[in-house]
Amino acid sequence: MNKTQVITMLVAVAGMGSVAVGQNVASYQIGKRAVKSASVARLQQALQNGVSPSAQDADGESLLMEAVETGNVAMVQALIAAGANVNAADDDGETALMIAADDGRADIVKILLAAGANANAFDDDGETALMMAAEEGRADVVQALIAGGANVNMMDHEGRTALQYARKEGRTNIVSILQNAGAQ
Repeated sequence: MNKTQVITMLVAVAGMGSVAVGQNVASYQIGKRAVKSASVARLQQALQNGVSPSAQDADGESLLMEAVETGNVAMVQALIAAGANVNAADDDGETALMIAADDGRADIVKILLAAGANANAFDDDGETALMMAAEEGRADVVQALIAGGANVNMMDHEGRTALQYARKEGRTNIVSILQNAGAQ
């Protein structure tokens, strides 16, 4: 029995729906173990064995998001080099860029932006990576996002901007950065 047949059988037994979804979830689980191992060689082996660099779990979390959460720059770079979708969003609309911004990882934010991540993507609440970074007081991330094309006047679903997030949290340094970039 080959890999596809095993996955097809597991999907049928588990009632997971289509084979394509089951294969993606199985691919994600294998890739996740490689990402969590912190071994780029193990990840590359998994990718060579058919794991998709853009695999996502049932909630839409991607391998790239997993790598960003671990803060492993080499793993992030390896997934991007293998063709991972830098703009993939989970079921809440959150992207790898948002995770990096919220975690204060300016280094990873810059890598994702250079790879084509959308600086103005928003989650289900309308929040952008810039809003998240402003709220958390991540000055280096705010600057990187602005340099990467983030719209400083974009509003969430409640009409709030990154400037308002920063003001609400008393982040005066972020307020200054945003105002200098044209935030109103």
